[in-house]
Amino acid sequence: MVVFVRNILTHPVDQITVKSIAEIASAMGLETVAEFVESETMVTMLADFGVTYAQGYGIAHPEPLSQFLK
Repeated sequence: MVVFVRNILTHPVDQITVKSIAEIASAMGLETVAEFVESETMVTMLADFGVTYAQGYGIAHPEPLSQFLK
């Protein structure tokens, strides 16, 4: 599995890849979801790139499903 988001802080090619995917999706009227977002710095970078949604430890830690069913 190719993971671009995980390395965007240290790999310029991954940064360009994620930004390009976000731009293409936006031009097509699509939304994007970034996985493996592990820090506030990544959140900011992804927002600057135009990524629509993010998930990962930088957003919130996983919680039991039962917490959401109450």
